[in-house]
Amino acid sequence: MVGFHNRTHCHNHTMSEIEAFLTGLHIAFTHHLLPLEVETDFLEILHFLEDTPQTYYSIIMSCRSMLKKLGNPTVRHNFRLANMVADVLSKIGEKLTLPNQPHMLLSPPEAVKDYLKADLGVALSSKLILWSTCNKLACNKLARFGNRLVFSSTSTDVMVNL
Repeated sequence: MVGFHNRTHCHNHTMSEIEAFLTGLHIAFTHHLLPLEVETDFLEILHFLEDTPQTYYSIIMSCRSMLKKLGNPTVRHNFRLANMVADVLSKIGEKLTLPNQPHMLLSPPEAVKDYLKADLGVALSSKLILWSTCNKLACNKLARFGNRLVFSSTSTDVMVNL
């Protein structure tokens, strides 16, 4: 497992998330990190991989190309409410002086070790999510990404096994 942090000059959050996704794929390819499973809490990346908006066409095509080079690994949405490891790495990346120069981490910095332990826990939990989110993940287009099964508990709430 490796990580990275980076300073970027993206004009919006969406572009920043897509660039981070692509950077992670490049790192996995460069260091032959196979077999690979990709998890993201940015649901839109799954939609963009299927149906790319013109605004992000070039970078999403780069993501698709890199996924193909990596053997088309599973790309899964996760439901972490607060991925503290990513948040802390993001804050560290903000302090870097050179933009668009990812700093690869072969071991976690002290600032994230406790959060990483919590992320690696194997506890089973359930979460109520919006029905619309469940429909997005369960629809035929996104089902191929390997998202875990979801099932309805009422007409407005959905239980997700994490």
